[in-house]
Amino acid sequence: MALFRLIRLPNLLLLGFCQAILAVLFVWPALRSAGLPLALGPSALSVLILTTLCLAAAGYIFNDLQDLPTDRINRPDRPLPSGAMRARQARAWLLLFALAGGVAAIAAARMSGQWTRLWLYPAAGIGLYVYSTRLKGRGLAGNMLIGLFCAAAAALPAWAESRNLARLTGPAFRPFWILTGAFLGFAFALTVFRELVKDLEDQEGDRRQGYRTFPVQYGQQPAKNLGLAIGLACGLGALLLLGLIGEHLAAWQWITGLIGLPTPIFIAILLLYRADNKAQFHNLSQFNKLGMLCGMIALCLFATSIL
Repeated sequence: MALFRLIRLPNLLLLGFCQAILAVLFVWPALRSAGLPLALGPSALSVLILTTLCLAAAGYIFNDLQDLPTDRINRPDRPLPSGAMRARQARAWLLLFALAGGVAAIAAARMSGQWTRLWLYPAAGIGLYVYSTRLKGRGLAGNMLIGLFCAAAAALPAWAESRNLARLTGPAFRPFWILTGAFLGFAFALTVFRELVKDLEDQEGDRRQGYRTFPVQYGQQPAKNLGLAIGLACGLGALLLLGLIGEHLAAWQWITGLIGLPTPIFIAILLLYRADNKAQFHNLSQFNKLGMLCGMIALCLFATSIL
């Protein structure tokens, strides 16, 4: 369906999954073990996730409208350049998702009593607008902003519980902070890695449209080298994480975590090292989604075993 492709439904589901597991498997068990109340119950969490997904969908649509000339070269099979959906229809969906997200944000604020944090919704919308109109195609700045958005979106359930989380101190809660930091750190770094790979894939169209992405400015090999460095840092970080929490894991859990977290990262590094054309970069971009999912599942396993 053209709409599902326009809003990148798999990406939205992965984002919602990240928010849900951070709350249910990380934050809630830690707070309950400390005897602290929850600011967000299941209903409020569901509405918060809906708010995030509506805003992200609106952002994807706006980005595609802005990128239509470039997508006619880079991604002619996308709904707008292929004609599967007209720009007028896309604008209508953009307005609908933005309004639905605003209503959901108000509902989430009402259910949690956190009215003072309602400003985040328009602020995030402005940030997505700035990205699509000013920072996209401007080197690493846009890539890092998207990485921050993804990590911040995943962190929203923890931010809603921040007052109580600040009370989780001492050695007993060290595994919680390690796992939560790793979760958000990987969300940021792996998103930047994937955005850089997408820039490598889209070099031709970006160059024609005057975009100044990192590969366009500095060349394909330096961009690959940067991606390899980011990937290597993620892989070593995953091994470090296993070392820090290994004493809390059974042997089978440690091995499963090794397969699910650092292994896909090192495979992605190898694929990037060998990639040399658009098709190979596209395949790597698709593999990155699978790798991120495997990493999230591995972190879930760690959380259920430790927290």
